[in-house]
Amino acid sequence: MKTTPLYFRPCGQAADRVSETLPTGVAAVWGAALFDGLMGSPGAPGHDQRLRPCGHGEWIDLICASTRYLAPLWTCCRRFWPPGAPADGAFEADVVRPFGELLGYHLVLHQGQWPSDTEAEAVIHDLVTAFFNRYPSGPSAPA
Repeated sequence: MKTTPLYFRPCGQAADRVSETLPTGVAAVWGAALFDGLMGSPGAPGHDQRLRPCGHGEWIDLICASTRYLAPLWTCCRRFWPPGAPADGAFEADVVRPFGELLGYHLVLHQGQWPSDTEAEAVIHDLVTAFFNRYPSGPSAPA
């Protein structure tokens, strides 16, 4: 049986760190993780149903609008990604998905308004820094 190469993958391969733009294969995984967090807040059952009346039309509209945060996530994390950090999906589970969850809370609490770029980038920076501080080498770039 012939296997298909895995085009969609978690971030962390050596080639990722040199790419100035978010690799397409990573973008697909990050988009899914972001939307999973946006829709599935474990601390707030029915969270996804509260998002519907926020004026974002169909779910695809919400998905497309949320992707604006993928580039800032990429810009921040590639500065910090140390050699030897795992490419096992931990970043997606511990940073991208929780960021999506926070976006969902923000939309519900602010009548469907997205956070400002400044607010979003501050949260992204905090999540990324906390993630990479778990490694002995710490972040590889200044805060």
